[in-house]
Amino acid sequence: MGMSAVLRRTWRRAWEGRFSSAALILFVPLFFSTLFGFVYYQNVVKHVPLLILDEDQSSSSRAFAQMFADADAFDVVGYAGTEEELSARVQSGEVVAGLGIPADFSKKLKQGAGTNVLFLTNSENNTFGSAAISAADSIIRTFNVGVAQKALSSRGILKEDTARIAYPIQIGVRILNNPVGAYTPFMLSGLLLNGLQIGLLLSVAPFIVRVCAGGGYEGAAAWKIIVSGVLVYAGVGLLAFTLALPIIVYGFGVPCRGDLWQIFLLAGGFVFFVTSILLTFSTLAKDEVSALQMPMFYLMPGILFSGLSWPPFAMESFARVFSCIIPFRYVGINMRDLLLAGYAPDFWQDLAVMFCAGGAALTTAIFLLRRRRKEAAV
Repeated sequence: MGMSAVLRRTWRRAWEGRFSSAALILFVPLFFSTLFGFVYYQNVVKHVPLLILDEDQSSSSRAFAQMFADADAFDVVGYAGTEEELSARVQSGEVVAGLGIPADFSKKLKQGAGTNVLFLTNSENNTFGSAAISAADSIIRTFNVGVAQKALSSRGILKEDTARIAYPIQIGVRILNNPVGAYTPFMLSGLLLNGLQIGLLLSVAPFIVRVCAGGGYEGAAAWKIIVSGVLVYAGVGLLAFTLALPIIVYGFGVPCRGDLWQIFLLAGGFVFFVTSILLTFSTLAKDEVSALQMPMFYLMPGILFSGLSWPPFAMESFARVFSCIIPFRYVGINMRDLLLAGYAPDFWQDLAVMFCAGGAALTTAIFLLRRRRKEAAV
């Protein structure tokens, strides 16, 4: 059987059935991009449930509490009567954050003695906790400036000089590539690629098992079957990426600052690497269930070890070493860098790893399929 005939057979097989393999590859990344795009649509955490304890009940304490109520970051959901109640309701998870204003709040402000307020967070969800602490710190700083301005103005100091005197060191912060710290640009490209990986897993893993069960490839050389599988399924995977990318860019506002040829070359290297590995696992599997299970344990932790959510340099040594054999390790950060910054420092190095490792997996799959067919013929 010639190569063109094998390619046509693999192409037809990819589209056979009501829920075809090719349709799965196309659907899953599109579904992931849309679903998680809406999950992170607000980009930053807002409306954190806040409980307030105001033991002072003065105009100053009410003004301070009102600043929290006016902030987009918080939703004041009630008021506590005691510090014990405040602590218990935050700890139980009824609210995420609690603000405790002491009874001598206004008195100490007038004396210029300084005062301590209590801010509690339930950081079982660290995202909520970190957002609440950051927002509270910003509000308190703003309130402090107002207090300092009022105190210094009473001493005859010009209002425009009070902030400089109260805070002599100013920090000029410029946040590059993701200025508002939005979650959509931070995670959505990685979730798209994870969806693509899952679609390939569900479609490619059973391929060789079906071929060996009598899939119409009689007389075709092992290398032709494997190469046709890579060309067809990796090609459909790249098409899926092409369809999903505009969803995250135009639908959910993820920047696209890198060159398109680099973005698609990186995606091509990834689908080639993953497809080759899946074909290798498929040649080792005895049935379709094991063909799915074996690579699942290998590929599915990929997003955790990719460095997208936790940087590789902060991982334990075992995790760093293990991440080096995971395909996602070589695409996740690079794709985000290309989209957000327009440049990926490790682009060529990681691209070379994916193509070389994919080539090695492809060669291994050919060898294993050839041996499997010989053993079946005995």
